[in-house]
Amino acid sequence: MIKIQIAEPQDSGEWNALVKKNTDSTFYHLWEWSRILSLTYGYPRIHLQVREGDNLIGILPLIHIKSRIFGSRLVSLPFCEYGGPIIDSSIDSVVIRSSLNAIIKAIGKLGKKFGADIIELRNPPLLSYTSETLLNYGYSKSQHYMTLKLDLSKPLEQIWEDMYKNRKKMIQRAMKSGLIADEVQTYKQLKTYYELYLKTQVRHGSPPNSYSFFETIFDLLYFKKMCKILIAKYNGRIIGGVIVFHYNDTIYWWNAVMDDKYRHLSPTDLLAWEIIEWGAKNNFKIFDFGRTRLNTNIYRYKKAWGGQKVP
Repeated sequence: MIKIQIAEPQDSGEWNALVKKNTDSTFYHLWEWSRILSLTYGYPRIHLQVREGDNLIGILPLIHIKSRIFGSRLVSLPFCEYGGPIIDSSIDSVVIRSSLNAIIKAIGKLGKKFGADIIELRNPPLLSYTSETLLNYGYSKSQHYMTLKLDLSKPLEQIWEDMYKNRKKMIQRAMKSGLIADEVQTYKQLKTYYELYLKTQVRHGSPPNSYSFFETIFDLLYFKKMCKILIAKYNGRIIGGVIVFHYNDTIYWWNAVMDDKYRHLSPTDLLAWEIIEWGAKNNFKIFDFGRTRLNTNIYRYKKAWGGQKVP
């Protein structure tokens, strides 16, 4: 018999075990990501789990966000591009479909309970019956974003060869300029990264996350070796940085910052190449550059690394 329950902190180990064995899951489905959001912003976590008897066979991480500007929303998941339900792919297909129906019905009830104006599932697994089932329950499909995924299983020389010439020139320029790539190891360095982040957000016209958000990421993920925070130094000064998360065989680009006065030195290019080299040498298979709108400057920048366009 299929049961839907609210997951509790003591279920986190079993939750992560299911995430790690499922090919459709992402880093953001892990228990740690929603814990960071909850600790930083106090967002209620309503994490659903599907059980058949005592066995955990499905999950859905949900966060409730309520604001004066955006109203009441249930999102899976905020501050990233992924989410949606994960069902154990090794079980019978009939049970998978039943589990999916049960979890979507449960979301609807939660939406009414929390007075949600919208329920958003970010890029759930693109299996035919997942999309079909969601559409049958009244969901609509919005396709505003793409990502670019770089194949890290290729020889590093081939990855370099497949990159656009202008990207290779930028990396070479950065190397010749004397830039040094390093990892953030102290809160003082993290604070400098955050100061560059604030300047970057101002340039983009986007509201910033709090420093405590970055500090919690550092505390919960960096020390568990689930993320890398790289910085570029020029004459001892931090002029750029990149944050990536890594899980199973995938590296996820999450954030990049730069001192605009040093743009001509291409610090972001140097750091991205450092991550690609590190990923290829450590048997990662995919570098996911994160969501972007088609045909924007940032899209063209990411495409120049040689990745494949993915909805």
